[in-house]
Amino acid sequence: MANYIELTKPWQIVEAIEGQTGTRVFVDKTGGPASLPALGDAIDGAYPTCLCRKRTLTLWGGKPGIYQYVCDYSTETTDNSEIDETTAFADLPRTLSVSGEMKRLDSGRHFYWYGTSDIAGVPIYKRIITATLTIPKVYTTSAAIITAAQSYLGKVNDATANFEGLTTEYWLFSGIRSTEYINAAGSKRWRAELSFELRVVPAVGGGTGGWNHVFDPTVPGWKKLTVDPYQTANFTATGLFA
Repeated sequence: MANYIELTKPWQIVEAIEGQTGTRVFVDKTGGPASLPALGDAIDGAYPTCLCRKRTLTLWGGKPGIYQYVCDYSTETTDNSEIDETTAFADLPRTLSVSGEMKRLDSGRHFYWYGTSDIAGVPIYKRIITATLTIPKVYTTSAAIITAAQSYLGKVNDATANFEGLTTEYWLFSGIRSTEYINAAGSKRWRAELSFELRVVPAVGGGTGGWNHVFDPTVPGWKKLTVDPYQTANFTATGLFA
């Protein structure tokens, strides 16, 4: 409701690395042209995230019934990261958890006791190397996250370049978890955590294999199929992290 006048001298916007702050001051005036900003209103159309977060009422000129309203504005920065959408792939901070996984290889029908022809007849297990890798990436829109998910989720690293020190098919892109925040410039961004699962198994013929090696109990051992269960994709700075 317009029943106020705004004092132009105190009006200000301060721009800083941490965001913006601002001040507007209003005084009661019946029939005045200005409306009193509500808490949560933006200070200006050019600063949509610099919002009125506090109003302080004092008596104008010490006169009862006439109030001065000091409206304090600030950008609420929810960014607690040290990366943004321009951070190079090599500089993104990784989180790695390495462990192992017990895989049941067989019920014992294809294994024999050493030095005999007797079928083992007991479940056979083997511990293989597993790991979870998380790499953050900042996106400007949620649509960009959906596009990345559609293009890369459920695929394994290709031979474009070693991904985190390993050759093709060891890393599976398993998921994205993201949170919207406001950066220091007052712009909305999405910080996403991209998760990858590592699988290393002993391959038939020597060496190791990854997600496209399948256990064959008749050998017994891990072998490649004629058609890979997992498609490959580029997870490097020229692909997923471009």
